[in-house]
Amino acid sequence: KEREYFNGQGVVVGKKSRELTPEEAAEEKRKTDEAAAELKRIQEQAAYDKFLTDTYNSSKELEAARRLREQTLDGRIGLAQKAIADTEKTLADLRGRVASINKAGKKPPEKYLLDQIKKFETSLTDNKAAVSQLQQEKEKMVAKFNQDIARYQVLRPGR
Repeated sequence: KEREYFNGQGVVVGKKSRELTPEEAAEEKRKTDEAAAELKRIQEQAAYDKFLTDTYNSSKELEAARRLREQTLDGRIGLAQKAIADTEKTLADLRGRVASINKAGKKPPEKYLLDQIKKFETSLTDNKAAVSQLQQEKEKMVAKFNQDIARYQVLRPGR
């Protein structure tokens, strides 16, 4: 229960609120946590806005930075795709050698040849995964830059 404290003249000098129920305490904590999270989000957005406006003089600079990063990632994707093509060619050659050995009825292919095939198959899988990852990275980067450009235009209209 709520209590009031009185001095010698009967004047209220203090008050103690009643204890909250567990449900009320949980709701109060949830509201406090939400307010803290919202404050943190606002502070982070303000810091990021400052970064954008301090780093770039116009949305054109942001677009140029996006294009540069796209070109870099496209170059990396191209290299990985070339590595895939080279690996596929090498694998085809190795498999052809194994097939010709088997067709000729000679002794089984040497272990190193089979090991080479496994090595190139692993490399092919890794390169395909790298291309996929780079393409995802590029999509995320472009989306982030597009968000930044839109935000910059809100912060600095006409620039």
